[in-house]
Parts: sequence; C-alpha cells; structure tokens
Amino acid sequence: MEEPGAGRSDSLARAQTSDGSTAAARLDTRSPVFQAALEKVAALIQTQEDLSNLAEKRKWQLARKTNVDTRLRTAIKSQLDGVKTGLQQLEAAVADVQKIKTHMGAVDAAYKTINSVNAIHPSLREQASEYTQLLAAVHNVKDIIRVPETVATVAKLIQEGKYLIAHSYLAGLENCRDDLLVEIARQRGAPNSAEYERNVQVICKYFRQLAGLFEQLEEKLLHQTLPDFIDVASRNPAELTTIVRIIEREEKKNDLCREMLVKEKMEHPERPGRREWRELCLDKLTESLKIKVSGYFVQLMEFLQQSDFTHNHTVFGNQIHMIRLQVLQVLTVLKTHISRCFPPHFASRRGCANIYDFFVDVIHGKMAEMTLNVCIEVTAPQVSLDRRMAQKPLIQQMIFFVVYQYTGSSLFGDPELEIDVSKLEPVVPEATIRDMETLLQELSREQLQELSHKLLAIEEDGWREVKLDNKQEVVLPKVVQGLMNGTIHLDVYSLFNNHFKSATQGVTRHITFNIGQICLEGYSDFADNFKQAIVRYSNEFDKFAGPNEEAKYVATLVSHVNCCQNITSNVSKLGDHYKEACATDDETRASIDHSVKQVRIKYLQLAVFIADTLLFNFINHYLEPYMEKVMTREHWLVGEEADSLFETFSVTLEEFLAHELSHMTSAYVIAFLKKCEAEIAVAYVRKLITKKLIGGSSISAQTADDRKKIAYKLKREGDILEKFFYKKQKEILSQEIARDSPLLALTRLGDIYQADSAMIGLELGTFRVAFPDVTHTQLERLLNFREDYRGEAGRSVVRTAMERKLEHVKTTIFSLPALSTN
Repeated sequence: MEEPGAGRSDSLARAQTSDGSTAAARLDTRSPVFQAALEKVAALIQTQEDLSNLAEKRKWQLARKTNVDTRLRTAIKSQLDGVKTGLQQLEAAVADVQKIKTHMGAVDAAYKTINSVNAIHPSLREQASEYTQLLAAVHNVKDIIRVPETVATVAKLIQEGKYLIAHSYLAGLENCRDDLLVEIARQRGAPNSAEYERNVQVICKYFRQLAGLFEQLEEKLLHQTLPDFIDVASRNPAELTTIVRIIEREEKKNDLCREMLVKEKMEHPERPGRREWRELCLDKLTESLKIKVSGYFVQLMEFLQQSDFTHNHTVFGNQIHMIRLQVLQVLTVLKTHISRCFPPHFASRRGCANIYDFFVDVIHGKMAEMTLNVCIEVTAPQVSLDRRMAQKPLIQQMIFFVVYQYTGSSLFGDPELEIDVSKLEPVVPEATIRDMETLLQELSREQLQELSHKLLAIEEDGWREVKLDNKQEVVLPKVVQGLMNGTIHLDVYSLFNNHFKSATQGVTRHITFNIGQICLEGYSDFADNFKQAIVRYSNEFDKFAGPNEEAKYVATLVSHVNCCQNITSNVSKLGDHYKEACATDDETRASIDHSVKQVRIKYLQLAVFIADTLLFNFINHYLEPYMEKVMTREHWLVGEEADSLFETFSVTLEEFLAHELSHMTSAYVIAFLKKCEAEIAVAYVRKLITKKLIGGSSISAQTADDRKKIAYKLKREGDILEKFFYKKQKEILSQEIARDSPLLALTRLGDIYQADSAMIGLELGTFRVAFPDVTHTQLERLLNFREDYRGEAGRSVVRTAMERKLEHVKTTIFSLPALSTN
C-alpha cells in the first residue's frame, strides 16, 4: 500500500514546466538535489486544499528563487570586483619593486666612488675655509676703506631717527674691527708683546669714532626716547619695537664677546659689562613708571599738606578716584600695547616671567610707597577739632581704597588685566591698616560725642524757652497720635544712624562691627547726659515764675517720657541695620542683640526716671501739703477739712491725669499711678510708724471708741482711694487688673484696730501674709496705736505673729525708705 502523498509526488515529478518540457528531462530524478526538493514539495502539499493553492505556492517559490538568484549574482559580482582591485594593486607593487631595484643599483654604483671623494675632502675643506676668510677679508677691507664715509652716514641716520639702519652700520663696523682684533690675537707670538699692543692700538685708533656713535645712539634711544616709552608706544609702537630690537642685538653681541673671552682669551675693548643696554633699558623703564606714578600723587599730597582741608574733603576722594583711573589706564596700555613690543624673556634677569609682570611689579612697588605716604599724612595728629573731624572721611576713603579697590575689579583685579593679585605684596603693612582703623574708630567716637553734646545743648535751651501763641497760651510740644512728642528722638536717631551708614561705607566687617558698637555706646552715653540734663531742669522747678513755666515743664517731661519710648524703637532699627551690615554668624548677631537690649533697657529706665521725677514734683507741689495733714487729729480727724482731706488726692490727681498726663504713654501713666498710690499709702502709714508729724500733733487712740472711730475712717478712705486708683488703671489699660494696691494696708490696719482682743493674733497673721516684708519694729509700732496693746502686751503679740514662717515673700511699701525705722 502506498504512503499518503506518494502518488502526488510522482505526478508532480511528471508535471510539465511553463515551456512545455518535463522536469525529468531537465533533472536527474535520482540526484540528491532532486530528492531533497521532492521532500520539501511533499511537505508543502499534504491536503487537498494545498493542491488547490498550488498556483499561488508555485508563484511564491518562483519569486523566492528569483530573489535568491539576484543576491547570488550580486555577491559574485562583488567578489569579482575585489579580486580585480587586488590584481591592480599587485601590478602597482611589482612596478614599485622594479623602481626600487633600479635605484638600489644606482646607489651601489655611486657608493663605490665615495672613497675617492673622501680622499680629497680635507683639501676641499681647506679651500672652503680659505675662501670664507678671503671673502670676509674682502668685506673687511671694503669696510675699513669706507670707515669715514660710514661714520658720517651713521651720524646722519641717528639725527634722522633711523636708528635700526644706523645700528646695522655700526654693527658692521664693530664686527670688522673685532675680526681684525681676533686675527691679530691669533697671530700674536708672546702674550702682551709690544708689537701686538701696537697693532691693537692702531686698530682701535682707526675705529675710535665708533664708540662715540654708540654713545650718541644710546643717548637717543635710552636717555631721550625710552623715558617716554608709554607715549612713544601710543604714538608709534614700531619706534619702541625698534629700540627693543637694537637692545636684543646688543645682548647677542655681548654673549658672543663672552664666548670670545673664554675661547680666545681676548677681552673686548668695550664689551661686556660696559654696554649692558638691556639692564639700562629696564632701569629707565622702572624710573619712567615711578616718575609717572609719583606724578599722579602730586596734587593729592599738596592737598594733604595745605594748611586747611576741613571744608574740601571731597577733593580727596576725587583725587583718589583720578589716581585709580590713571593707573588703570597705564596698566591697560602696558598690557595691550607695550608688552607686545618686548620679547617674553626680556625681564628674566629681574626674576619676572615676562615684561608685563615686570611692569606690574614696578607700578605696584611705587603705588605701595606713595599709598603708605598718603596713609601717614591722613593719620598725622591734628590739634584742632575741625581738622580731626575732617580726618575721618579721608581715613575711611583710604581704608576703602587699600582694602577693597586696590586689589578689586576697579584696579589691579580687573579681569582684562589678567593680574594674579594673590601674588602681590600688601600695598601697605597690616599695622598701618590697623592704625587707620583704630584712629577711625576714635574719631567716630569723638565726633558722636561732640555732635550729641551740641544736640542736647540745643534741646536743653529749648526747654527753658517759653513761647506764647496768638492766644497768649504757652506753646507746648506737638501731639501726634494722642502722644506729646518732641523731636529729640528723631534727631538722635538721625545722628547715630546716619553716622553708622556713612562711617561703615567701604570698610571691613570688623570696622563695621566696632563702629556699630561705638554708635550703641553713644546712644547709651546720650541717655546718661540726657538724664543729667533732666536733673538740672528739674532742680529749677521751684524757681519757675508762673503757670506758663510750670505747664512747659510738665509738658516737656511728658514728651521726654514718650521720646524715650520712641528711642527704644529707634535703637532696635539701628540694631537691624547693624546686623545686616556685619552679622554673618549667630555669635555676632547674639552679641549685637545683647548690646541693643542693654541700650533699650537704659532708655526704658530713663523713661521711668523721668516719670518718677514728674511724680516727685507733682507730690511736692500739689499733694505734700495735704499729705502732711493726714493722720493728724487737728486736720484729719476733727478739723474742718477732716471729711474732705482725702478727697483732695483723687480730685487733684484726676485733674492732673486729664490734662498734663493725658498725652503720655499709657505704660508710664500706670507706673505714675502705682507710685502715686504707694506715696499716698506711705503718707498714712508713716504717721503710725515714724511719729514725725509736721501738720499737727500725734494721733493716738485714747479709748476703744476713739480707736474704732479712727479705724473706721482709715478703712473708709483707704477703700475709696484704692477703688479710685483701680478704676483709673482699668480705664487706661482697658482690661481687668490685679487688685494688689498698697492702699490695702490701710484697710488691713483698720481691721487690726477694730478687732477684739481675741482676734488680734489672727488679724496680725493676716496682715503679715499680705505684707510679708513688714519688720518686727514696724509691726510693733503699728500695734502700739491701740491703747490696750501698748507695752509688753503688744510686744508679746507681735513676737508671736513674727514667729510664723511665710512661704512667699514679696516687696511692699514697708520696704520703702520712707517707712524705715532706723
């Protein structure tokens, strides 16, 4: 039984191709190729569906066959082209080999003749040397014959400024003379023979004009033209280049003479060491640059040395600015124009890598010298105050120039100049800079002191000047936003803040920090002087002639309290500027904050002092007459004003608050009220402790009813006054406050005086808790008011009360000096 697909394979083998011939006729059916193809076809045709798609499969196979044929043809063609190229290269190589073989043969033939040439080489060399000598002799003879003519030509060329041509002629004459001298030296017999010396003298005499021409050329080049080399280079760079070329020729000639001295043992009559034009050139360049830099400082030094520069300190800054611009311009010209006229090694003997570094070193050296002279002038001791104050801006500008401008981008640090400023020596010694910084700080302190004293003197004069307006009312300080203010806080802030800004421009952070400290110290010193002025002004209070002076006095002190408060804010502003200018780390900021805080505290204390001064004058002038009558039997207990005496305190104070103190900062009004409250309480208690009475006889309870009457009055007035002060403070602060008034002492004492004997110990204990700083003597004297506790009975009760230990101790009115029992 046949395998599936076998019949189809046979039929395919017998199928005809497109041209009508059979496949069997074209292929051997038994060949491996045919069998392999047959297996592939059998694999493609397995089902009836595959037979139905036979045409498509045949088409696809034909396309694939065409593609494969095309690639095969392309590959074969590429291989053939490569073989063709290789054959062509082989043919070229063969031709080159043939040429090399031919040349090698020619070389072998020529090599055989070298021995004969070598045999005649010494004679050829002698002939060549002889020819060279003869040629040089011919030229020397021509030069010798034409020496007078050449000398005249050279002199004319020098006068015409054709230096390079003139030097060429001179070099030719010098070489001629030197050749003759060398030849004589070689032919001489005994050293230093008479004939040799005579021949040398004859040659030197014949060429004697040569030295004079060199001197003329040197004078023209190095002594007349080179000192103005900057202008020469700006006008005609070729002229400077010519000079440099001539100097370079001279240097080469010097080197040859040194070699001749070593080889021939013959010393040149004029070289070396006698015509060192390069060294002379560098000296002239150095001298020229130094003269030019010195010239820039002439006007500045004249300005500093004049008799008075106090009103022209701006000229100093302009002169420094002009010097900087001029030096910068010179450096730019040297960099862009002049340095190109010199070879790089021209200044190597001076330890400079190139001529530009040499120029920079010379200018820097002279600038350092002149700048140090200026620093010495501006720091010279001055006698008058005006000249010392005029020194300050000069020193400040010099510090800015030395520290920042000199090596900064505006001078040597200009990027276009390409100068490594780190290799430059300091323009002035560090000690000089420190001396200028120290003097600047001293002058700043002195200037602030002088100006602040003048400011305070003017302000103090204004306090005593009473002016009346059109309504014949005294002119008082202006009220701004409800507060009475003068201008002292603005003037002081303007003084110190402007000084800080101006004195710290262009100086180091170290100086800025010190100037800031000086300004804060000046603020602090002004507070002390301000306080002394207030004391002097207050001491004149009793001498005022009328109500206008009194009104001006109170208004002035009120405005000063407000000004002190404003000054604390201004000090904080100055502190902010201070930190912004120099605070780069937390430690510095903390130091500045501490200094600012100390000054603020001082002005807050000054404001309290002024408020206390105002209170002292108010008490002495308005309340003291009434306070002396308190706790006296004639005026306070049974007199005509007994019922209204205590009301005088509240009425008088009410009027003072409504008028004089209505424009003072509320915090200080509260402080005023608290101290006034304490003074009134002391006025009552003092009479019970000190027994020193001025307005009447000593008050003491004779009977229990009398004691209770006094105690009732004491409690009533203390309660009314305490409520009055509490109400006023609450109105001012617009908030609840603690009721810890010293007037509560009157209420507590009233309770002690009204208490029965059985309750007296409890009342004393309660009193000690409220006023823990009361002393044994004070409490004993207070209790001595009771007629039943005088003597040993009172002392025993007091001892028992004082033996109790208190957990909390505070300061009350009993610690005030007015209630001292000493």
